[in-house]
Amino acid sequence: MPGNGGGDALGHTGDEPLPHEPESPTLPGGSEPRPDGARYIEEPDELAASAARFYDEIRANPDSLDVWAISDNTGISPDVLARVRDHFFLTEHAVAEGPGVLRQGYFTPRKDIADIVQAASDHALVGDEAIKFERFIAHEYVESHLLEAGVPYVRDHPDLWEPYTNENESGYYHLWPERAADAGAHDLAASERRGGFNHWAGFGLDVPMVQLSPNLANIDEVMAALLRSCARRELS
Repeated sequence: MPGNGGGDALGHTGDEPLPHEPESPTLPGGSEPRPDGARYIEEPDELAASAARFYDEIRANPDSLDVWAISDNTGISPDVLARVRDHFFLTEHAVAEGPGVLRQGYFTPRKDIADIVQAASDHALVGDEAIKFERFIAHEYVESHLLEAGVPYVRDHPDLWEPYTNENESGYYHLWPERAADAGAHDLAASERRGGFNHWAGFGLDVPMVQLSPNLANIDEVMAALLRSCARRELS
């Protein structure tokens, strides 16, 4: 893959996987049932009500999200877009919400994601819109492959969670992993905020010299290299 210098992107040594834990109980998604009976991992907040309807509509009719039109508006391959559509909108996932507890459901709707996907469906993206959409697609595409390879979404080990309580609720914050062995697919995927993989340095990993090309044209090459690296490190 051009730009990686032939090195091992996950070549840092000294990390050992967390001790094997008994399989955690899996609960249904925490939202109220949607019109089709589906549940989201968490109940969408009031600001995400319109986003939830958008997600519901895509689930009811996947072809309503026209990946060919979005490809024309963004330059990203329809195959990449279709995989992200299936992963993000149409597939239930087991997501840890605290130590030893998983919830099975669809990703909780986000207004910013609904807005940028609708924009990509409606017109050619430029500037900040194009950057946001491309980073979203890169993150979800990489995440989907890592999940398929057996890496959990985030890990549910107690050391990775911090309890909180306020006047309205209590629960757990997921702590940012400090080691590769503690990182899940969501943590390892391309950064949605900054793009690329520079955040790997925070896991004690050598930052991979990988540059995603414009319109994510080389994302399958990048993904293949990452999967090889994960296999070498036994991160699943």
